[in-house]
Amino acid sequence: NAKAIGISAAVFLPKGVKVRMEFESFRQHSGVDCSAQGEIIRCFMLKERDYFLGVTLSEISSGLTQHLLEKAYTRNIA
Repeated sequence: NAKAIGISAAVFLPKGVKVRMEFESFRQHSGVDCSAQGEIIRCFMLKERDYFLGVTLSEISSGLTQHLLEKAYTRNIA
């Protein structure tokens, strides 16, 4: 439902940290605002200098919501 996402990062961010994300490549592709604000709800190391961040989204642009839902749908049926 695009209320939370998981992303890979090269830095550890503890639970509770507020983040603002700009998805420039999505914006360039679609021409619409692709930004979100959220909070880290989980972070763990996948391997050295590679972390998984669970981010719950409190504010998300409609363009980004649509793009994330499309990505999730195509990834799940492939």
